[in-house]
Amino acid sequence: MMVAASETTIVDKLKASTRQIEMAGGVVMIIVGIYLVYYYLSTNVL
Repeated sequence: MMVAASETTIVDKLKASTRQIEMAGGVVMIIVGIYLVYYYLSTNVL
């Protein structure tokens, strides 16, 4: 019974933080994309 209650609490917390996790992932992807464009432009300048 205690295990079921704790699993429900963990799942509820994860569901509540889904928006923040998606936002953080999006920010990381944008930063990586900007870095890749910068790296490409800085190494392939003619």
